[in-house]
Amino acid sequence: MPRIGRTALLGLVAALVVVIALPLTVIVLRSGSSNSQTSRGPAHTPQPTPATSGMLWGMWMKDSDGKPDPSAVIASREASLGHRLDVFHWYESWDSSWSAAGGTVDTVSASGRIPMITWEADNRAVSRIAQGGYDAYVDSWAKGAASRKPHEIWIRIFHEFNIPQYAWSTEKNRPADLVAAWRHVHDRFAAAGADNVRWVWNPDGSNPSNISPGYPGDAYVDYTGWDTYGYDNPTNYDAVSAVSHKPMVIGEFGPSDDGGVPQLKEFTDQVARGSYPLIRAMVYFDEGRWAIGGNPSLRDALKQMLASPAFRKAP
Repeated sequence: MPRIGRTALLGLVAALVVVIALPLTVIVLRSGSSNSQTSRGPAHTPQPTPATSGMLWGMWMKDSDGKPDPSAVIASREASLGHRLDVFHWYESWDSSWSAAGGTVDTVSASGRIPMITWEADNRAVSRIAQGGYDAYVDSWAKGAASRKPHEIWIRIFHEFNIPQYAWSTEKNRPADLVAAWRHVHDRFAAAGADNVRWVWNPDGSNPSNISPGYPGDAYVDYTGWDTYGYDNPTNYDAVSAVSHKPMVIGEFGPSDDGGVPQLKEFTDQVARGSYPLIRAMVYFDEGRWAIGGNPSLRDALKQMLASPAFRKAP
């Protein structure tokens, strides 16, 4: 969420936590969902599972922002971490044309990497999206994505819907409208033949208690997951896997203010051991106080995780 400043947002969330005195703030509306509630069952205690060699590594890098060709920035991070970048992540608003995003998609795809776009529907009413009010715009993206076949494109829409910061938040909208909007956008892409798009559903990890009303359904989602900055990751894994057993993408992660790198390393060590078997990709948020530059302990924690057998190695 670099467009609005995660520092300010975390301050807001922290304030909400203090006010209502809960370890996890519950702010998702419970009414109007087309999805039934799903209980989570027993708490998840991470246990080692056989490591795979296929987990993907991705990053959002602030210094790549606005650059149609991020190759130099990617190369610098790969040299720093000693690991190939599989997923290149960036943010586009609904004010961005496909032509603005398409050039980056082409460059990233040509390098053998997967482009992942967080497509932010700023100042758009989800009910109007669901009713087709933005179809001309959505269709322009759908046709553009379809024209890039066979290259795969990951798109995150309505990310972190379970916190109040965004226009698409379930605090500001009925969950049923959010679900309908997601399905409508998905179906417009399908109608355009964009079957090379993979849809990524990522609630925010600070508030996992009632995320199921915002889930569009397995037919409309390719990857689930969550965004985490020192949150309770075992609880998040349980909450998300209770909603769906789809493979997971951690769309954003980084150290928290209070737990710092030691807390992050606890999570990365669990990932490296295969403690979260549904996770297929880890995408780091390399900006501001989460930036790896100038933070050797953070860089070393990531390098250790990436060196594990759990992650795919360059051929």
